[in-house]
Amino acid sequence: MKNFVLILTLLFSFSCFSQKEDYIDLKAFYSTAIKNKIDYTKKKDHYYFFTDDSMNNYLPENIDGHKVNYINIYHKKNKKLLKKGIFVFKISPIRIKGNRILIYITDFGISRRNKKHYDFANAGGSITTFEYSCTTNKWEFIGTKHHGI
Repeated sequence: MKNFVLILTLLFSFSCFSQKEDYIDLKAFYSTAIKNKIDYTKKKDHYYFFTDDSMNNYLPENIDGHKVNYINIYHKKNKKLLKKGIFVFKISPIRIKGNRILIYITDFGISRRNKKHYDFANAGGSITTFEYSCTTNKWEFIGTKHHGI
């Protein structure tokens, strides 16, 4: 009986004093950053985004009717595509600085020379910034800065 009361007391204290976990929608952050990049470039009907596989759950499938392809350049199925060379945007994982979330998207030209060698040419990029507002208790879009070489 003592164990039952102890367990019940512990469960009650955990539920009362544990921190609430606020849900942060990373997909919305990435969607905004990708949409701003596409709107800025407006070059093609489809775009290639180079990511690592750990981010796939957070990336949007479609951006305002634009065909968006996420590729892993090191995967064997992309060998033929890279032989010709493609222009891609590299999406970096989010960075948190103080009360800001920064999303970096870098422009790259990528081609595959042989089995182990890739040629990368950096052509600029963009930084999308979100800031947490204590007054509204929400993340707010601050802006996107585009830069190039």
